[in-house]
Amino acid sequence: MKWHIINVVWGEEYLKTFIDLSIPSQLSKGNIPDIPKDVQAIYRIYIDRTAKDKFLQSHAFQSLKSHIEVELCDIQTLAYITGYKILAACHSDSIKKAVQESAILIFLAPDCIYSQGVFASYYKYLKMGKKLIATPCIRLSKEKIIESLTQSSFLPSPILSFSSQELTKIALKNLHPMTLSHFRTNKKIHTHCSHIYWWLDKETILIRPFHIHPFVIDLQNKIFPKDSIDGDFICRAVPDKSLWKLILNSEESIVFELSNDNKFSPFNLMTPSKSNIYLWTRKYARPAHHYFISHKFYLGTGKRKPEWRDIEQKSDQLIKWISSSKQIFKIILIPKIWFNFFLKYCFRYLKAMFLIITGKKKVTIKQVFQHFFSPGSKKIETVVLSLNQTKNKDQIQKPFNESVSRSKKKSFQR
Repeated sequence: MKWHIINVVWGEEYLKTFIDLSIPSQLSKGNIPDIPKDVQAIYRIYIDRTAKDKFLQSHAFQSLKSHIEVELCDIQTLAYITGYKILAACHSDSIKKAVQESAILIFLAPDCIYSQGVFASYYKYLKMGKKLIATPCIRLSKEKIIESLTQSSFLPSPILSFSSQELTKIALKNLHPMTLSHFRTNKKIHTHCSHIYWWLDKETILIRPFHIHPFVIDLQNKIFPKDSIDGDFICRAVPDKSLWKLILNSEESIVFELSNDNKFSPFNLMTPSKSNIYLWTRKYARPAHHYFISHKFYLGTGKRKPEWRDIEQKSDQLIKWISSSKQIFKIILIPKIWFNFFLKYCFRYLKAMFLIITGKKKVTIKQVFQHFFSPGSKKIETVVLSLNQTKNKDQIQKPFNESVSRSKKKSFQR
């Protein structure tokens, strides 16, 4: 069994979190130091040149390479790509290399913190024949987590080792403001409602997630993502859902994402009505996301209580309602929806027309045509290489090289 552990690090903020928190937690019991001997593992880190020098001088790098082979890939060769599209390009490159060696991919993130036993659980489920292992990655306040870990004497330390229960207890007290905005009981919730939360009790949260991070992928079909790896990509890479393992509780192992409180702030809010959530799903949710949200994820240390059932039923009713395609006919009859639609778009186009007429903005006929009639540039495209069609390495490499050359000109927009 071969593992390619993948991480993408760019920018000073990500690098600091990676060195101070992420790597130390990956070096805890049941993680990288305890990878079984029958696994040939390599840790491939895509990193920019400015961060690379600091990383090579860090104690975290020295500790990491004492347990596993580390390969650093220069992210600067992908300089024509900006923002999070760096991830798609690096993930595509890592998939190309994994295909050549028939390796299993483990996609990590530089701003995540891991409990004990995360990699041990991946190994267990892979041995059971699973080809995709995924779990929600809840966002925590990095400032508060650092303060809490320091007070608890976990920091500073070259190894951050805590059980999933210990880390979960700390996490529940230090949720990120954006995470708090996803609770259905709020008067207003985040407009990007990729997760929906309910408090079951003071120690446990029920999560219905549209987005779940696919940490482990053993490709059935050889494809390359053109966007995030948690949507259409996984459905095409591992189409057989019986081979999926969704880790639905935090008792065995847990991973959390860390962000500064001011990141993503300020964010837009909306009333948590069924129609608002449904309209969001029409725009952003794909088949994989609807499959994810049909499951319940339990984050916490509390024991099951009878009163949980009422909240679970309410969540089931909501998911059933927003998953029905028939709801669109009910929603279009709501006057407020039409009012908001016209208010939003009429004002936008009237403003644009005023700027054009007054000469403050110039547009061409081609730009107008592309705006209204261009095929969706947001549509995720993938390049599929069937196992049966793949005969040699040249065939595997060709789609990636072609997609990269095209993206130089079009920045991954088709």
